[in-house]
Amino acid sequence: SDKRLMLLFAVVAAQLLWLAWNYVDRTRELANAPGLLIDCTDYDPRDLFRGDYVSLSVTQSVPLDKAGRSIHWDADFCKRVNTHYEWDSDKKEHKEHPVVNPLSERAPQMPDSLALQDNRDTPVAVFWRKDAEGIYHVARFEKPGSAADAAAADETRCNMWMSVRSWTRRREDGQWEADISVRLSFFSQTWKNLRFYVEEGTGDLRRIWMNELGEKWDEFPATRIRRTVDVAIRENAAPVPRMLYLNGVPYPEAVEQIRNRTFKWLDAPVETNAR
Repeated sequence: SDKRLMLLFAVVAAQLLWLAWNYVDRTRELANAPGLLIDCTDYDPRDLFRGDYVSLSVTQSVPLDKAGRSIHWDADFCKRVNTHYEWDSDKKEHKEHPVVNPLSERAPQMPDSLALQDNRDTPVAVFWRKDAEGIYHVARFEKPGSAADAAAADETRCNMWMSVRSWTRRREDGQWEADISVRLSFFSQTWKNLRFYVEEGTGDLRRIWMNELGEKWDEFPATRIRRTVDVAIRENAAPVPRMLYLNGVPYPEAVEQIRNRTFKWLDAPVETNAR
């Protein structure tokens, strides 16, 4: 029985050592992984098993001119985005209205170029550049594995998913214009967000504002908080948020500053291209 007990202790100890090693290894990997500090939006759900977390949307909406040399679009694509279709109930058919800002065809610039398609999630290589404030912005996106899939000295590369969104809107003069953008997400399911776990009870800033500070719910100055997240980029694994910042202050510290009324709000509402 003593041998069995020692064997049981040995098995349990081995499992604990394995878990500890995995934790240390993952921590070291995240600490050493290249990162992106990018704008984000958030909302506050709750995990019944793991506690409070902030759900971060880091989906980027960028103009079509961010498409790199390995991206092209053909005449059929242009036809779809350059036409507004209106249903004629009398004739039981669609009327076609050309837009006033038509997109021109872009011929392939290299043999392995990727053709854009409407509303289809496609993997792409995204290249980011850092601005003077240390925030990263999309510089271009390319077809993965193409000749253009190489980062310049001032660029950081990561794998993302691309989907093209196009729609038309009527102007005041009655003419139609097209609006085309490219949505870039870390996940093929664009609704999926990053989870940043926080101290219990600190996930919802509005509740702190109302319950702890006694302020009115609708007077919370949410538009004067710029949210940025440091995302660890890993080659063959999902990105992980390392820290969430509110106006440049780490989230735990920012929460305490809000509670102490020492948090510095922005002077003007902030705009973000996330979501």
